[in-house]
Amino acid sequence: MKDHDVLKRIPFFAEILDDQSLDQLAKAVTRTEFDHGTVVIREGDAGESMFVIAKGALAVSIRDGGKDRRVATLRDGDLVGEMSLLTGAARSATVTALRPTVTLEITRDALAPILKASPELAIQFSAMVLRRSAELEDLYGLPNWLRTGGTASDITTRVRRFFGFDD
Repeated sequence: MKDHDVLKRIPFFAEILDDQSLDQLAKAVTRTEFDHGTVVIREGDAGESMFVIAKGALAVSIRDGGKDRRVATLRDGDLVGEMSLLTGAARSATVTALRPTVTLEITRDALAPILKASPELAIQFSAMVLRRSAELEDLYGLPNWLRTGGTASDITTRVRRFFGFDD
């Protein structure tokens, strides 16, 4: 499946970006295949990207009481790392390939021209991040921005600063 088609299936992008922006983003992603057992993201590491699973499966685990606890299994069409992409936040979980897995990595540099052309998209991405954060907390017990006092406005401010836009 073409990168554009993979991205278009993802509500996180399809609900916010038009076809031209999706094409632009698809041209800027990095397609990578990870072997079984490969760590894709390590909890606590700095990050400026997110991953969309084009094909395969990833295990998401967090450190809990000194032990790793698997909190989710992600499959085709799922994404991980959106807070790092949009705000530069440290990685909140370790993500490992459960089998050979193809991902599309979207970096800050790939998304920046799209946000620069349409700065209002930062607000839409922020609202989407809050919704996903609440979903992830409900499903897997992962940290939620709402519980830490974060609002869409707070995230929008962080996104704009991270991408170097004036407030």
